[in-house]
Amino acid sequence: MQVNFLTARKPLTKTLDSSGATLESYPLIKRFTSHHSDPTNIEEFRDLLVYYSKLKACFLKGQLVRPIKDESRAGLTNSIAPTQLLILDYDGEAVVGPIDELLYEIYPPLNECAHVIQYSASAGFDKKTALKSHIFFWLDKPVSPELLKQWVLDKNFRVQALREQLRLTANSMALRYPLDISVNQNDKLIYIAPPIISGGGKDPIKERITYVPGKTKSISLTFPATPEIANEEKLKTIAELRASLGLPKRKPATKILSGEEICTNPGLVTVTGLKKERGFIYLNLNGGDSWGYYFSEKNPSIVRNFKNEPFFYLKDAAPDLYREYSKVENGSLPGLPFVFRDPITDVYYNALINQESQNLEFMYPAKNKDRLHDFLTQYGMDIPEYIEDFDVEFNPLDENQYDLKKKWVNQFRPTEYLNTEATTDEVPKTIEKVLKHICVNEETYNHFINWLAFIYQRRTRTETAWVFQGTQGTGKGFLFSQILQPIFGEDYTTSITLETLQDGFNAYVENKFFIFVDELDIEHSGPSTSQGKIMNKLKNLITEPSIPLRGMYRNTRSVKNYANFIFASNDVAALYIAEDDRRFNVAPRQEIPLLQIDVTRQQLSKVKEFELPKFAAYLNGFKVNETKAQRALANQAKDEFIRDGKTSIQEFFLAIEDGDIQYFYSYLHKDKTKIETSNILFEARTIAEEWEEDAKKGIKSKIPIANLAKVYFAMQGSHKHE
Repeated sequence: MQVNFLTARKPLTKTLDSSGATLESYPLIKRFTSHHSDPTNIEEFRDLLVYYSKLKACFLKGQLVRPIKDESRAGLTNSIAPTQLLILDYDGEAVVGPIDELLYEIYPPLNECAHVIQYSASAGFDKKTALKSHIFFWLDKPVSPELLKQWVLDKNFRVQALREQLRLTANSMALRYPLDISVNQNDKLIYIAPPIISGGGKDPIKERITYVPGKTKSISLTFPATPEIANEEKLKTIAELRASLGLPKRKPATKILSGEEICTNPGLVTVTGLKKERGFIYLNLNGGDSWGYYFSEKNPSIVRNFKNEPFFYLKDAAPDLYREYSKVENGSLPGLPFVFRDPITDVYYNALINQESQNLEFMYPAKNKDRLHDFLTQYGMDIPEYIEDFDVEFNPLDENQYDLKKKWVNQFRPTEYLNTEATTDEVPKTIEKVLKHICVNEETYNHFINWLAFIYQRRTRTETAWVFQGTQGTGKGFLFSQILQPIFGEDYTTSITLETLQDGFNAYVENKFFIFVDELDIEHSGPSTSQGKIMNKLKNLITEPSIPLRGMYRNTRSVKNYANFIFASNDVAALYIAEDDRRFNVAPRQEIPLLQIDVTRQQLSKVKEFELPKFAAYLNGFKVNETKAQRALANQAKDEFIRDGKTSIQEFFLAIEDGDIQYFYSYLHKDKTKIETSNILFEARTIAEEWEEDAKKGIKSKIPIANLAKVYFAMQGSHKHE
């Protein structure tokens, strides 16, 4: 059978005084080195036990899935592997005489079977501790560790000498067993090294590991048919012991957290001793003196113990002590952490409250539920029994960031610029030059400033968008990345491309004040692009108060729309705008790069540091005209943009609708050579001349569809295929 002994950088032993009182407990070690052996009987196992006890090692009950070298053993023990070792860990008082009498009381065949006795470090200092030991037996066949635990539990209730020693744990909601029920599970460390006696004291037990021969070298066990009987006895005994102490009726409740059993409804305890060692707080409870309970100084949530009892939450058993040690002071991360779930998106969040300002320091989505534990641990807290649902809202008009009682969290965190209370009547010089250069003329600049101030003060959409056009380097990108994004926040602004607009998802709109569409060119984006479809999508995104949000691998949900769009393009007529449009503001085209006017790179580099606070104050104090902010500017630049954005097909039918005969006549007369050599063009010109003659005479004539088609195909170039 495979067995493993573990060594560490520190000796795995306990330090006692001459009376047997613990001065220094077993060290809490994370990194071990394993030593593998394969004994075939109890005598070979005894030899290994003696050898490794001298090396100040410990015995690992259970098999490792692989050897380890100066590393954690977490997750590396096979918890269900069968074993041929039965271990009896007696931690009771010597009330039945020598060990052989105890073994006979427990199970008579044990007394006749060869075994190894390894006395505990505290054994031998007085009569009460005389029998404290680990007793090892070799089983005749491999057995499940769970069956061994049930066998030992059953003996604690059936053997009178053991039953009389059953006691309530310190939290009064579990039992302390004289015969440990957990020592046979496949992850237990069994300390086998003799104790260190301080002050040169002598060990009262000369040989702490002894071999006792027997008639048989192995033993066979008969196991209980079901664990339910023992579990019922456990609950019954707890109730009886609580009643004998005058405690109210309460059924114990436990849960398994990361493989550890935790009592979730412990009674209150009295802390009668407290000391700090190696980053842990050790406790004596209810008058005890073993220092057997402890919690991490950085993580006061769970009280663990060396007594093989269920752990419990410190806040439940000793709330005053918990409050004292849960004051989080962890380097550069002061605050009160909490975790929650958004039931709408089914996303878990980590959040931290700044205890001085009572604002949220941050709120980040967790990759999965397990990551919440890692987050809380760094602040000295464990994950709660369940993760509460919070209403998660993006509300830029609400200054409150959270309400723990109402279970509400605001996703909006204003930047320092949005939080300013300052006002000014002056626009910083460099920012003013950039904005006026992009806007080209005073009328456009004033309209844009009013539009921008409306968004700054109202923190919502205007229902109009802006188109900035011109050659490269005119400042369009600078406006977004160095002015708007810092002021309104990177989380609430984003830059996208035409490809993003074309796909079926629009999650980029969520919780955004500005969406900057760079290098826009719908007209020349390729035959696969549906111009009308994109424009309809844009119109909805610009004006609708709420939008159905579609994200990859997400269900569609409706969210409030705060988005304002800015389109930037180096091309002419990059966007189709209808004649009756009321959504788009268009700035005149700027052909001069920004650095060719009186603005230097050095001045631009200092905008964020020196001018943004003042510009935010200007927007804060600006007297907004709401009507103008929500109405598109009617200017020559927009008219030209609309005209240049039309396709030849759109121009043709618009001319029909307007009765613009000159449009057809001038087109069909511009190249006489082509007309003379093309029957289609010649026939179309003749039709157009008839329209012109009728128009001069004031005659309203009906145009046959066939004639209209001939003119259309001629002007669209169908004659090329003649």
